Amino acid sequence: MRRVIIFLATLAVALYFSFVPAMAQRGRGAGGNSGGGGPMMGTPSGMGSQRGPMPGGMGQGNHPDMGGPQTGHPDKGSQGRMGGEQRKGQTPQTQTGKKPTTGDLLAQNEKLSAKLQGLLPAGTNVQEAAGGFKNLGEFVASTHVSHNLGIPFGDLKAKMTGGTSLGDAIHELKPDVDHNAEAKKAKEQAKKDLKESSS
Repeated sequence: MRRVIIFLATLAVALYFSFVPAMAQRGRGAGGNSGGGGPMMGTPSGMGSQRGPMPGGMGQGNHPDMGGPQTGHPDKGSQGRMGGEQRKGQTPQTQTGKKPTTGDLLAQNEKLSAKLQGLLPAGTNVQEAAGGFKNLGEFVASTHVSHNLGIPFGDLKAKMTGGTSLGDAIHELKPDVDHNAEAKKAKEQAKKDLKESSS
């Protein structure tokens, strides 16, 4: 009987010590679950971090697809290419950078200069004679009028460079001729000379 009592007491002690750790472990597990449930109920950290920078990013508009201002500097290479294209499109000028005069054009057109030399008085410098005229066509037409009607070229040039039209100059210097017809004739001759000398 005594042995039975000792056996039961030993068994009870063993069951007690095995039961207590199991309960303690279960309690810690339940506490961990309840503590872990706290963050689950709140706003996820990932979502919060995403919501924060999105409005700022939208406002800054640094990305070209967002439509905002770009803060980067333009490509220097593209600026150089653009500047080169603009320089190519500029109107060419003479070597001196000035618009060519009637004398300059005659110096470049030896064929026309030689023909006009034959219409002017001997010893006349064609390039100097062309000085003061508005354009090459006006000078060539005046040369033909002087030759056709026998009007001194110096007198005709003084009228033309003073602002008088070719027809009015003919009328003032040669009133007995049809000045309109003579002016038209001289202009047609000048047009023909310019066309032939450029071919």
